[in-house]
Amino acid sequence: MELKLNEFAMIVKKGKYIGCARKKFAVPLFCTTEIFDQEQEFFPTLEKLRYLKDLSFMSKELDFYEIRENQVGLYYLNSKPARLIRTGEYGFLRGMAKHRIEVYDVEKEFIPKQDKLEFIKDLEFLQDEISIVEIKDNEIGVHFVGGHFRDILTSGTHAFWKSRLDHEIKIMDFNEITIDKSLESMEIFSELVRRNLISAFTVESWAVGLLMIDGQIVTILEPGVYYYWKYLKKVNVINVDLRQQTLDISGQEILSKDRVAVRINFVAIYRIIDVMKSMVRVNDFKAQLYTVFQLVLREYIGSLNFDDILAKKEEIGTFVNERMKSHAEELGCEIVFSGIKDIILPGEIRDIMNQVLVAEKRAQANVIMRREETASTRSLMNTAKLLEENKILYHLKELEYIEKISERLTQVSINGGSTHILDEFRRMFIPPKP
Repeated sequence: MELKLNEFAMIVKKGKYIGCARKKFAVPLFCTTEIFDQEQEFFPTLEKLRYLKDLSFMSKELDFYEIRENQVGLYYLNSKPARLIRTGEYGFLRGMAKHRIEVYDVEKEFIPKQDKLEFIKDLEFLQDEISIVEIKDNEIGVHFVGGHFRDILTSGTHAFWKSRLDHEIKIMDFNEITIDKSLESMEIFSELVRRNLISAFTVESWAVGLLMIDGQIVTILEPGVYYYWKYLKKVNVINVDLRQQTLDISGQEILSKDRVAVRINFVAIYRIIDVMKSMVRVNDFKAQLYTVFQLVLREYIGSLNFDDILAKKEEIGTFVNERMKSHAEELGCEIVFSGIKDIILPGEIRDIMNQVLVAEKRAQANVIMRREETASTRSLMNTAKLLEENKILYHLKELEYIEKISERLTQVSINGGSTHILDEFRRMFIPPKP
């Protein structure tokens, strides 16, 4: 075996060895030996450690570890935690003793990989290296590193490395239903929702919200987004619509004062003005509003004759509006408008009404025809009087009629040697006077 100057040759185990000088080199070569305790860290210089790490046969003899910046190593000797190792490169001889290093990120929570935290947190060499945080069953912790959100911590014991970056834990109590305003961050809320720790509720711009905790109404919420813990209590938010809404009172069969059955479709527009009255003090306010409208409508329609119902269709809505004001206020509502949409008559009444309508229209038509005939006769009399008094106008009228008659004739024959065609036409169409 040839060796270069200062070259590493081998690792020798327990026993006696004799060093000798070789004469193959120009200068004497002496064998030197460095002795290391297998139960201790292998401490050559960093240069030598890197040199040995590249030797193929050393991979069977040494365990190499590298601790980077922002990391710390927990060194175990024979399965027992012995000390902390900082940034650097390390090697350990394999032998009777068992060496192991667990590497941790100092920016993250310290969660031991093998032992439980309660078994090692009180070790003397860890007292100045970690901070212990206890979180109760009704609490959670919001973990910040260097002022930035990192994680959500549940109940239990948590440990964090003391480093140049500050670890801050904000403890939140589930008994406080609302979430601390200082934690209103979408990143934090997204993580809380993902872990099913909070409930998110949206109150729309056209509504208000009723906050209910364990079935009890606590307060009224304005439009917006709200977050509540749901770990210990049941939380719910009910949206109450404040916009104008329509209420149809359809198919109301009512007897008029003169015993005529009519079916009425009524419509009302309302809005909620007192949320506590409508949603808390009244059970199903919409059903009660419908019932009151129904009773008021029946009361008024029943006091009118059938003809009055048809004649006072617009007045019915006005009357119902006035009567409903006080009732609506008790239900926490305001009536904006109401009126009759349709009046449906029974088949027999409808047929009679149609017959009456036809008779009325015929009578009106007869009156109009007689009026027109009278006007026409009067006009003819005036025309005849004018023709009698004015001969020229009479002859012009004759020519007008002859022209109209000629339009319908294809041939006209004149006998008797008359030279005046107008006289011939007069004899043809105007009978002689007796």
